[in-house]
This record gives sequence, C-alpha cells and structure tokens, in this order.
Amino acid sequence: MVHEPRARLVASAQARQFGVRDKLFDLLDETALQPPQIKQLCAMLFGESALPEPEVDAKAFVEAVKDLADKAPRVHDVRSGELESWVRAKALKRAVAKKNSGGGCAIM
Repeated sequence: MVHEPRARLVASAQARQFGVRDKLFDLLDETALQPPQIKQLCAMLFGESALPEPEVDAKAFVEAVKDLADKAPRVHDVRSGELESWVRAKALKRAVAKKNSGGGCAIM
C-alpha cells in the first residue's frame, strides 16, 4: 500500500520472511524511494516491466500503475481493516511529483 508521508507496503515484511531477497525490499524500511526505484517496485509487484518512466511522464506512470492495481487482487490494509488496492494512486502521484521536485516520500 502506498501512504503519505512515510508510505507503507503492507506485505514488505512478509515478503522478506518468505524469501524475497531483492535489495529494493530492504530499502523500503531504510529510505524514501526515488522514481526509478518506485517504478522497479511497481514492476515487481504487478509483473509488468513496460511502465512509463515516472521522471519523464509522471501522469502516464501513475495511470499505468493505477490500471494494473485495479486489475490485481486486493490486499488487507492493516490501518482500515479493509481490502484495498496495492497502491493508492493519489499517494503515488504525490510521491512521484515530490521526487521530481526535490521533495520526499517512501513506499514501504
């Protein structure tokens, strides 16, 4: 899940427990991700490598991720107790926009 200001990916800890060894998952707890890292994470989550470059066209990137998230099964959001999308488009848009303007947000 993407949240502001320190976004959370609900399953990041479980992913590591189940053997995901990509360094990107370690970074989720350590630092705010940069747009290329956000793209890499979304590509891994949804199995889609042909995403637009967030630094070049943030709007197209957010729309592409939103479309993929809408098609994916929902995940349990520990904050609301509800089934939610993997990514919240508004928070993703803010994260990419802030990165492109020098601000900060993390996907965790």
